[in-house]
Amino acid sequence: MVATTDDSFITADFIARRVEVLKRFQASTYQGAVSGLGYSHSAAIDVLIVPGAEPLVLELQDFAGACAGGSRPLVSGEDGLRALELLYRISADVENGG
Repeated sequence: MVATTDDSFITADFIARRVEVLKRFQASTYQGAVSGLGYSHSAAIDVLIVPGAEPLVLELQDFAGACAGGSRPLVSGEDGLRALELLYRISADVENGG
């Protein structure tokens, strides 16, 4: 997946669990023939590595552990319901061209 903003270029590799953010700090400059050819661009690249565990697997393991041990899961049923409601609202908005 690729996303761009006014000052960033972001790539996400979901299989490798890696996100790269190229962020521009100042506008590019070019020096003409009077001072010699040159090009300058200040930027930084941030590389984010997501831990190797699959988030859904972790959530399911936590839920199973909560069922077995009687503790509360990290993600409650109410949290899950709110996430589904949001998903349905977004899906309906996309279908309606919004």
